[in-house]
Amino acid sequence: MIRHEGKVVTGRGAIDPGRLETTLPYEHVLVDFIGPDKVNPD
Repeated sequence: MIRHEGKVVTGRGAIDPGRLETTLPYEHVLVDFIGPDKVNPD
């Protein structure tokens, strides 16, 4: 694992927080209410 302490990791690499301008945050969320015993590739 690469550590970028004190940095903001962007799609173009790690930068100092002071260089961060207007951003649009997003998250990828996967929620599984079925349970791992009932999940299959189909």
